Amino acid sequence: MGEVPSLTINQEVPEEVVLAFEADVVGSLGVPRRQRVYQRSATVPELFQLLLDAVGWVTLLKGASLYLLYQAGHFIKSFSETLGEKAGDRVWDGRDEIARRLGDAAARPIFVVARALGRAKRSLSPRSRVRVGITVDATDFGAVIDISTSDDVAIAVLVATLVLNAEALAEALTLEIGDRRVLGGIRLSVTSRGGILAEWADDDGAEHCVEVDPLEP
Repeated sequence: MGEVPSLTINQEVPEEVVLAFEADVVGSLGVPRRQRVYQRSATVPELFQLLLDAVGWVTLLKGASLYLLYQAGHFIKSFSETLGEKAGDRVWDGRDEIARRLGDAAARPIFVVARALGRAKRSLSPRSRVRVGITVDATDFGAVIDISTSDDVAIAVLVATLVLNAEALAEALTLEIGDRRVLGGIRLSVTSRGGILAEWADDDGAEHCVEVDPLEP
């Protein structure tokens, strides 16, 4: 796949939302390859999923991610324990510092991507499925984090955390999956240490999980 992201949307996502997102991220990610999928149910929620391979994420956003989440050699971890529960409230430890850093030129690539995802989330219904993740050979659905918040700062943290763990995560998934196929996709979540937990079922129905810790500068 190289360094070009793919954007998967379903028939429920308005064209203007897609065009606005593509226009926003072209400077940071390039022009995404767009794939529109059609789902049978008339009541299916909107699907808006951005995938890029691990090398691509690291090449494009690693520098901005390190700047955003590291200070004086120490990872800003306090967000991760409460991010899932309180990100939507825009009140969690470390948010003000991260928000300030998002305004700096060094963090702009992450800011642009997070803002674009936040705009997409706010443009869709509360039931929408907005996701970001890495490509995985064993599944067409990738390994993804569900974005439950529309707060650009929280989204920036999620994207930066994914980027900093992307290479270790891809390696761990390759080793654990082996020659099996993944049933559906791989669910990702941020751990309290700022790492990533991946969970999935294989084509025999067996449950699997791997966890990777954050990159140390």
